[in-house]
Amino acid sequence: MDQGDPAWSPAEARRPRLGRRLQHALCPHGRAPFVDSEVHAPLRQRGLGITHVDCKQEEGVDIVADLADPDTDLRSLAGHGFELVLCCSLLSVVESVPDVVATVSKALLPGGYMLATALESFRYVTDPIENGWRPSPDELFETFVRHGGVPLELLTAQVVRIDDPRDYHRVFMLKKSSIRIGKRFMFVPGAVDRLRLAVPAWRWRQSCVVMRRTVQ
Repeated sequence: MDQGDPAWSPAEARRPRLGRRLQHALCPHGRAPFVDSEVHAPLRQRGLGITHVDCKQEEGVDIVADLADPDTDLRSLAGHGFELVLCCSLLSVVESVPDVVATVSKALLPGGYMLATALESFRYVTDPIENGWRPSPDELFETFVRHGGVPLELLTAQVVRIDDPRDYHRVFMLKKSSIRIGKRFMFVPGAVDRLRLAVPAWRWRQSCVVMRRTVQ
């Protein structure tokens, strides 16, 4: 885009040109069907190869690795670095947030982009574990700066409300939900989720940050 174009801005100049420059994307952890259709499929259409990483071998997983192991080198395992890393809804279900942040950050090439999301407000989860971490966007970014081991700049940060009904238990489900009081979770009937869904201000939220590894 030419700087003479009225739509041009410095922020526009910093946006990733996914279809032009990026070739390899790294996606640790889960592969829910709607994530594949709404996130991964558009990236594949732009020509990105997506490498899926998980701690156990299952369909669709390309690399089996322990992201909390300081010796895990995703670049070596993949045979290349990554211009885009999607670290989404992962950090609340790992034993060591600092170690996982370091592993995924070091896979990012200089000039590459990191999209990180973490639960800012959500019920207690058990897949595979629950560490209780519910960071704000600022806390999420600071964690990557402190533990990532690579220079990162913040491009954008915000809280995103979770409006998808699939993330809320239905009334007739026997599953428990929870509310958080301080750092503790209190279990409540799953039907409470439907009340939360009905009131937008009470809905679950995600902290989202987009960062870029600076070139030094």
